[in-house]
Amino acid sequence: MKKTIIFFVILTATLGFMLYYAKPAANNDSAETPQVKGVLEADRNLHDFGTISMKDGNVKTAFKIKNPTTKDLALNRLYTSCMCTEATIKIGERVQGPFGMLGHGFTPTFSESLRASEEAEIEVEFDPNAHGPSGVGPIERVVTLEGEGGKLIDLNIKANVIP
Repeated sequence: MKKTIIFFVILTATLGFMLYYAKPAANNDSAETPQVKGVLEADRNLHDFGTISMKDGNVKTAFKIKNPTTKDLALNRLYTSCMCTEATIKIGERVQGPFGMLGHGFTPTFSESLRASEEAEIEVEFDPNAHGPSGVGPIERVVTLEGEGGKLIDLNIKANVIP
């Protein structure tokens, strides 16, 4: 019994040290890692669908985004905060998506670039029936666009879902 307890204490301590030392080191060299959070501009950051009925089906909106910088921005991931929401990005004639929630199936990456001063459109579709009868009431969802340096923009939708 005593040997078993000692074994588990040593095992726990060893695993703790392994987990502690396995985490990536913090990179404080901001010159090499650009912080791009919030770089893109949008025509609005929130779209309120108002009161929508489940019986009327899906609702859509489109956000216009722009790269206000003088540099091209690499885009590689678009995802939503809930499986009831999908997003598609359109840059000129190029279309990527639709993309959904992370962790629910495969969320592919893509390789696009938004040139300096170029505009794009992110179309967002919300399915009020996705959560069934328990999905009524106020909802808020987020659509996130990421690039090489991290999060570029968050776009938000909200609605009041009724049966």
